[in-house]
Amino acid sequence: MRPNAHRLRFHSVGWKIAGATVVVVTALAAIVHVAVSRRHREYIKAAKQDAARMVIQLTAAGLSAPVVFGDTQTTQEQLDLLESNEDVLYAGAWLVSNDKPPMPTERLGLYYRQARTPRRGHPPASPRERTTEQVMKPDRVPEQIEQSYGQMLISTAPIVDLSGRTVGVVQIAFSLARERAADEAGEHQAIIFSATLATFLASILLLFARFAIIRPLHMLSNAANRLERGERATIDVQSKDEIGDLATALRAMSSAVQDREAKLKARNNDMRLILDNAGEGFVTVTSHGKMADERSKMIDEWFGPPADGATFFDFIATVAGQEIADWMTLGCEALHDGFLPLQVAIDQLPKQFSHDGRYFALEYRPILQEDGTFQAILVVIRNITAEVEFKRSEALQREALALFQHYVRNRIGLIDFFRESRTLVDAIIMHRKDEQAMRRNIHTLKGNAALFGVERIAEYCHRLESKWSEDDRHPSTSDLQELSNRWRSVEEVVSNLGAGTESEIIMSREEHARLLAAIRSRQPHAELESALGALAYEPAARRLAAMREQVLALGERYGKPEIQVEIKPTPLRLPSARWARFWPSLVHIFRNAVDHGLEDADERSRLGKPPHGRIVLSFENVGDKVVFAFEDDGRGIAWTKLAERAAEIGLQTTTKAELEQALYSGALSSRGEVTELSGRGIGISAVNATIQSLGGTMSIASESGHGTSIRFAFPSSMLKDDAPTQESSAT
Repeated sequence: MRPNAHRLRFHSVGWKIAGATVVVVTALAAIVHVAVSRRHREYIKAAKQDAARMVIQLTAAGLSAPVVFGDTQTTQEQLDLLESNEDVLYAGAWLVSNDKPPMPTERLGLYYRQARTPRRGHPPASPRERTTEQVMKPDRVPEQIEQSYGQMLISTAPIVDLSGRTVGVVQIAFSLARERAADEAGEHQAIIFSATLATFLASILLLFARFAIIRPLHMLSNAANRLERGERATIDVQSKDEIGDLATALRAMSSAVQDREAKLKARNNDMRLILDNAGEGFVTVTSHGKMADERSKMIDEWFGPPADGATFFDFIATVAGQEIADWMTLGCEALHDGFLPLQVAIDQLPKQFSHDGRYFALEYRPILQEDGTFQAILVVIRNITAEVEFKRSEALQREALALFQHYVRNRIGLIDFFRESRTLVDAIIMHRKDEQAMRRNIHTLKGNAALFGVERIAEYCHRLESKWSEDDRHPSTSDLQELSNRWRSVEEVVSNLGAGTESEIIMSREEHARLLAAIRSRQPHAELESALGALAYEPAARRLAAMREQVLALGERYGKPEIQVEIKPTPLRLPSARWARFWPSLVHIFRNAVDHGLEDADERSRLGKPPHGRIVLSFENVGDKVVFAFEDDGRGIAWTKLAERAAEIGLQTTTKAELEQALYSGALSSRGEVTELSGRGIGISAVNATIQSLGGTMSIASESGHGTSIRFAFPSSMLKDDAPTQESSAT
């Protein structure tokens, strides 16, 4: 029921009709009253005038003879006869002259009751207010006239003889007191009659309006209210007037509304059936986060019903976490502001979240108003747990296949990758305070994982770097736990391959021939022991071969599949523990060379270079140094461009040494695009930090357009025993 439905409404049709009826009836009663009063007054006046006319005519006839003969006594007697008429106040008779016209002259008789002197032209209002001297003769002799003066009616008539000649004039004053009283009584009765008539007519009209207009309208109003509440409305109005027409139209509308509601209910039931049986969650959300009451059944089944009054942001915070909710809030604010193009703003919204071990995808379909402006958005939630698990399974299978292929081609390289990456993962998880080292380790792990086809590790490291660089969000405990979980799956694969440890010693034919010759020539026992002990070290040639595989794999990823990698022969063997920290850092050098340095075939042809890039790898013992050299024939380093970038961030670049230090700072990169393989400018910094921790030096020789040569020089002690000289750089 509507509020105040039972209160008096003075603007209602009933009150308007009642008011109009009262006004009309009152006006009608006033008109009747005025008409009746006037008619009654005129009737009394006419009756009085008729009576006065008759009396004066009889009196004039009776006075004819006495006046002709000048008999004053008889004249007085005739006048005194008027005393019997209580309405006569006074009477007088006068002779007239023979002039033309005749004029009253001598008074022959006078009757009066009592009087005092009035002024001329103002007869007294009472019969007792006139004296003998005050009865004035008429100014002329009229045919016969009646004139009213206040409470009197004065009638004047001529006295004629038998020949019709005017011989005198008579004047009689009649009291109007009785007529006035009768008029007042009639006025009172007229008022009563008018009021009674008005009341009767108003009652009749109001009753008629009540039953013929108000009641049907009230029924129509109640029916409309029931229709508004969605109830069935019965309209029992059968009149043939406009209200009947309105009732007929309302009945038709009610029937149409009921039919439409039935259809809508059926459609809603069908829609609810679809929503309840759809495998997706649907909910409409405004830019302010208000959710529509209707939503699909799957939302409640997956997450439970939202709390009363909760916005979609509150709901998603409990389901997916505050980070997703904040992200969603910012995205919806962008939709509301309309600053960004609609599709661009939608693309900023989160696309996926996890809840209770399940994964869900978010899709958004905008709902626009007629003018094309944003109104709301349909959020579609899909359970993609099976898809995610399938993709994860596929990724695991691809990783297992890639690791197996590396195991077949380069078992030792796979073992080194596993050891190095495990050290990096442990360092990332255990040593979180050293942010610079942590950033380098994540970047190095990403590169190594990408080279060995461990996509899930490379992709996740790239995601951590993106959050850190773009949102300034350091890896959280949950982020590191996810990294650890992904690494454990890699450990399982490597363990199943039996490649977790190296239990074999590999000897080349040349080494075997040299050792056999030393034994046959009976070399000192100490020299033989040293030569035999060195066989436990890793051959540098095998390590160079593993590097060649890494470069070729990078070439495949960067669309440069036919890189020519030359390896210079070397007899050196390298203690594994001493060099373990050096190998992972080289991936940055390889990536920079393949991605930044080597041109594609078309560009090389334009520059007059061979169509395929060339890289040379070498290990040699030079004096008291062990030198690893890397050379390519690519673009070289654009020192001028790097100097400009360094200057933009406030680094000194006056000398070549300062420019190299700027390159080692980690703040520069010659690539504008960030990928899972390169582009953040961290690689060279990570390499330099590792070289310094091993007591070595790094030097770069490069000329724009003519390639780059990088030399890493280490003390010769790096060839001796297998005991690490310093803490692992991963810490």
